[in-house]
Amino acid sequence: MPPLIRRALAPCLLLWSLAAPLPAASAQSSDPWVEDAQALANALRTQHAKVDWLTPLDAFEQTVEETLQQIASVETDEARVVSLMHLIASVRDGHTVLASASRYEQFGWLPFSALWLDDGLFIRRVPAAYAELLGGKILAVNDHPIESVMDRLRPYVPHGVDARFRRWAPSYLHLPGLLYALGLADSAETARLTVRLRNGQVATRSFTNTSDEEAEALPFVSLDDTYPSTLLRFQDPDCLYQLTALPEERAVYVNYRRIGVDDAESPWDFANRLVALLEADGVDRLVLDLRDNGGGGYQWAAHLGPMLAHLPRINRRGGLYLLIGQRTFSAAIDVANWFQLHTEALFVGSPAGGRPVTPGDDDPSTLPHSGLTVNISRAYETSTFMGDARDSWQPDIAVSETMADRLAGRDAALEVALAHQPEPLPTAPVALSWLGRYRFEPDADLVIEQEGNRLIATAFPRLRLALHPVGERRFATRVPGLTFTVAGDGQSITLGLPGGQTRTLEELPAEQRSGWELFRDGRYAEAEAAFWQVLAEYPDLQGLSDGALPSEAIHAVFRVRPDVGVEASRQVGGELVRMCIRLHPEGETPNCEFSLRFYE
Repeated sequence: MPPLIRRALAPCLLLWSLAAPLPAASAQSSDPWVEDAQALANALRTQHAKVDWLTPLDAFEQTVEETLQQIASVETDEARVVSLMHLIASVRDGHTVLASASRYEQFGWLPFSALWLDDGLFIRRVPAAYAELLGGKILAVNDHPIESVMDRLRPYVPHGVDARFRRWAPSYLHLPGLLYALGLADSAETARLTVRLRNGQVATRSFTNTSDEEAEALPFVSLDDTYPSTLLRFQDPDCLYQLTALPEERAVYVNYRRIGVDDAESPWDFANRLVALLEADGVDRLVLDLRDNGGGGYQWAAHLGPMLAHLPRINRRGGLYLLIGQRTFSAAIDVANWFQLHTEALFVGSPAGGRPVTPGDDDPSTLPHSGLTVNISRAYETSTFMGDARDSWQPDIAVSETMADRLAGRDAALEVALAHQPEPLPTAPVALSWLGRYRFEPDADLVIEQEGNRLIATAFPRLRLALHPVGERRFATRVPGLTFTVAGDGQSITLGLPGGQTRTLEELPAEQRSGWELFRDGRYAEAEAAFWQVLAEYPDLQGLSDGALPSEAIHAVFRVRPDVGVEASRQVGGELVRMCIRLHPEGETPNCEFSLRFYE
């Protein structure tokens, strides 16, 4: 499609306003922009994996109607795109966004970038001519206080948690056409920033809309290149996964920047090298840094957790720390979920950029008139447990991230992770009546066993959690809000879920085995029969979907019967993929058949 044509109009007419909606009939015109809005609404309804995951359907439909009315009432392309952005953001999904190329095509680009830390918004990258701005704190945009500017942007930046908004809002700040359409600028081509420089002085600088060709001719400087060398986090930024031995702390630091395949080393070779280093004498702590990890292909990380979980010197309370922050997102949250549910890891930093359960796997969808591209999440599969309604991913130990620390060469979160000595968790005498097997989810049983002086709750393959007494027959876990209360006779458990809901887990015969346990034990035919039985009653069960089973096959290679060796483990994963094809003959069979080559 040709680029959209800009037309000037007073900013007051461009603001999103529903004070005077048009009659519904006017939204049914032949206006191609209205058709685009209808196409977008339909794409969100039919292509998004769960468009009502946070926004009720009636509220979403109300926003659709308001969007149609608004688009029919405004006169500029900028205002119409702003209306579409509001509809997209109403889904509250950080994966479902107006693609960056479409944003820049429509609104232009100012040649600077910023980042939002706990002590403010700061200039991160600028043309060399503006180098004095690096690390400066943004105070205002076109004389509007930066706080009010960010509040004005909030309805148009897709996010399910505030940390995601803080991560991405700065990239909307350098869209001059958007600032103009929201009444934050007098021109769709320029903007003025008022910045407190690192020397304390206040300066105002103007930026002008810059084309790709013009940007290529500009020399840029980046704050990341100026940080003191003591900051391990910013060393070798192009390396996807980097490890550093810290002998004085008896620790290893891993900066895991992106889930993928590094040109210099495969993720499996890296994991083997990491494990060898962790098994050496003099190492009893691992710090895994996910703060700059925005995700990737989870299949490239599925092996890491199970491999580290088998190291008793590391997988203990005080031996394993994960650093998280606002940039931790998508598949990186799946990694964090796995470590929380299966290891003794403690999490340090600030809230992650998404919830524990969030839509993902976005694919592009193109609007018919404008040619704008919208990325829409196509998957919604929990990597935790049924009923996980946590509204944020919170660290165990909160540590602020500030520009002052960065400029001083200090990494506060890493310092905490290296020095932390956790307090012992409480224990209590174990009543034998508490031990047993309970129905946890349709395809997974919960088994409570005694391990030393503590109770362990295992629901293979969902979780393995230590239980810590917090009351009479009531136990807490590493997962905030997830509790277990054992009935006096031990015949049931009340499962307390994050968000306040509860579920009763009935006791099962001790000799019973779930399909997953049968599969783990190599009893494949019995496992498949058990899965068929579960799917007959719960045909839409996420844990046995044609998307979840291939993912679990990757885990199976590294977690199921780890003593049998690599080749045998690959055969185990292949068996699960073949089982998926039989269970879902009309599902993702082509993808499963393709993936079989990695197991055979």
